[in-house]
Amino acid sequence: MLAAHRVLAVRGNHDRWLLGDELRGLTYAHQAVDLAPATLAYLSALPATRRLATVRGDLLLGHGVGDDDMVRLRPHHTGYDLEANFALGDLLADPSLPLAAGGHTHQRMVRAFARPVGLPLVFINPGTLHPDHDSGFAVVDLERGQVAYHDLVEQAGGSLAVQAAEVEPLP
Repeated sequence: MLAAHRVLAVRGNHDRWLLGDELRGLTYAHQAVDLAPATLAYLSALPATRRLATVRGDLLLGHGVGDDDMVRLRPHHTGYDLEANFALGDLLADPSLPLAAGGHTHQRMVRAFARPVGLPLVFINPGTLHPDHDSGFAVVDLERGQVAYHDLVEQAGGSLAVQAAEVEPLP
């Protein structure tokens, strides 16, 4: 479906594990033999990151933080958690990058990280569609300078409804 709608996507840890036949015993893990060859080809072609030009400067899209699909960056991380986050350090070292987006933690977040020189790095986590977490998505409006979060709420009969949640300003 992503390929059919020409969605700009990146490879995540589960895609990497599927292609490498790793950790296939996990809950919700697909087996490569159960997927169509076109699906496997699509997943194999996904990059770890995409750098996109936007009205607010370049945005780096990744699954975790930068090229590392396993790095966690949480809203409450401070001190050593940030100092030891080398993937975040790499992004902060690139003053031409004002925006980054990633997930992996499944926690919604809009957060600015100061740089020694220049503008801060704004990091956006859109949340998750994972059924075992609070499912939802984000719409990032860079012209308006905001991130609008939406919840997916299960309705009677098992259907899903979209419900507006919070709106966060971009720093």
